[in-house]
Amino acid sequence: MKYPLFLIFLACVINACSKGGNEAEPPANSSPTEVNLEYPLKDSECTTGVDQSLEKTSIEFRWKADNNDSYELILENLTTNQILRQPTTNSKVSMVLDKNTPYLWYVISKVSNSDKSKESEHWKFYSAGDGVSNYAPFPASLISPEEDSQFEKDIQEVTLEWEGSDIDDDNLTYDIYIGTENPPSELIVADLTTNNYTTKIEVGKTLFWRITTKDKSGNTSNSKVRMFSSDGGTGILSFEIRQNDSLYTATIDENLKTINIRLGNFDYEKLAPTINLKEGYSINPESGTEMNFHDSLFYVVTDSRGNETTYTLQVESGQHEVKSFKVHQGEETYIGQIDSKTGEIYLEMGNFDYTDITPEIKLSTKASTEVTQVTSMDIGQNNGATFTVTSEIGTTKEFVVKAPVRASKVTSYFLNPGFEFTDSAIETGYRVFAGSTQYISVQNIQDPSQVVLELVNTNGEKFNFPITEHFYHHYHSFETSQSQNSLTTVIPDDLPSGSYSITISEGTRTTFYPHRFEVVNDHRIIRITEINGTDFTRGDTLIIRGVNLRKEFMVKTNGEHHTFNEYVYDLELNQDSTEIRLPFSTNTYNRLKSWTGNNEKPLAIQGTIDGYPNVLNSNIVYFNVN
Repeated sequence: MKYPLFLIFLACVINACSKGGNEAEPPANSSPTEVNLEYPLKDSECTTGVDQSLEKTSIEFRWKADNNDSYELILENLTTNQILRQPTTNSKVSMVLDKNTPYLWYVISKVSNSDKSKESEHWKFYSAGDGVSNYAPFPASLISPEEDSQFEKDIQEVTLEWEGSDIDDDNLTYDIYIGTENPPSELIVADLTTNNYTTKIEVGKTLFWRITTKDKSGNTSNSKVRMFSSDGGTGILSFEIRQNDSLYTATIDENLKTINIRLGNFDYEKLAPTINLKEGYSINPESGTEMNFHDSLFYVVTDSRGNETTYTLQVESGQHEVKSFKVHQGEETYIGQIDSKTGEIYLEMGNFDYTDITPEIKLSTKASTEVTQVTSMDIGQNNGATFTVTSEIGTTKEFVVKAPVRASKVTSYFLNPGFEFTDSAIETGYRVFAGSTQYISVQNIQDPSQVVLELVNTNGEKFNFPITEHFYHHYHSFETSQSQNSLTTVIPDDLPSGSYSITISEGTRTTFYPHRFEVVNDHRIIRITEINGTDFTRGDTLIIRGVNLRKEFMVKTNGEHHTFNEYVYDLELNQDSTEIRLPFSTNTYNRLKSWTGNNEKPLAIQGTIDGYPNVLNSNIVYFNVN
């Protein structure tokens, strides 16, 4: 007996010694563990939130950390059923919630080397509301039957079970709603004090049920809706569209075999619904397939036995947009530029009356507007005319149609580039000589004879900016149109040097532009004071007299610019720069004659001033070549 005991002792010693120094580290945790929730407390009022606004509060969620690598906080608004998910590696996280609202929360634990996850208990709480003394009970938790339970044909009764709770510990009563529509609206029984109820079930019928929980103060809450059926129910568990951070959920009418969905104000042409089905069921088109929801669509559901059921998609439209806005006047079409964000429709129109306009309008599918609002519209005022578009489901949007008189660009008659009002800074850097001719591009003039231009200096003083002629141009395609009046104007000879802005008016319509440019009327100015005639032929001499003349001038014909400068052999400039002479030699005569023959030709002297990179032009004189 002693010998075996000795061997056992020796084996223990050897085994103990073999573990020294090289002991392996414990293996990594391969399975997540369930965490213990700490705060907000179960069935409690959470009053520790930090106010974010009158309606919002920030609440910190905490749980006891365990040997997990990451967590996901699941938070459900029990009023709206909206679910928020927040991943984290910490054991606490803060969320901004609605006040005076019931929530359900739980935590999913995960480890990095496994696809498994572990779910904690589910706790309910109320985010505290200002001045609330008695809270509505929590929405009932539906226990049985489970979602989409399908009973055999011989089952004639089903027992509904649920669980209710209330942070005020009030005695609760329950109303039960059961029906074939989702959500059910038929009240089956009221003021139950128990947490179960047995109801009959019909073969081949799908039923939806929900519970309304009531407390002694008259506060109520509604549970989620669950579905159960006897053999033959629909295979579609859910049909949803997510668009612009909003979720749109369809209802299934098993009797009419329709999928009914109400959508918002967005494009329906490429929508991909997410469709969840019962196990063993399939659908065509498949979940996630992009479809044009303006079309007549059908979905075919096939059950596990190969039976097919066709459902018609019924869309209730929330679209209330203007797709196109056109004004027809004679043979011309004016197409509005639509800003769907602001609801503004801008038009560029021609020289006619804007006070009695009946446009051609294309709206979103199934949208409408009052005929009286879009008949004989007066869009001639600066504030425009308004009309309202109403969607099929009754949502509305107001649009404003405007055709304000406005200027878009100023350019010099001769190559001084000017500036655009639309994108220019207040200080444009543009410089001109007093007496020089300018082009101003203007939109939405009803009667050119009634247009008034004024120059406004930095003191607010106004000076007439005379219009000598105007030209109208219109272009339109199928999608766009452009209308423009080009006004020829002259900077007054006696206008003082300084910085000026422009005001344009027509009747009661006025637009002021703060963009400033400089008028030069001092010792630097180039000005023609006299020309020795208007009609010239071969052998004549053109004589120009003035101030600060240069041995360079420009002639404009048919939109082309032609320069005479010191390289022209016969061009002469006197010593005090007050007279230019150009003999009409055969070469000069032929050159001028070739430029539009006998047509009147405008001429201006060009020069530069320090600090300005472009040439400036004198006033214009006109002559003919016969």
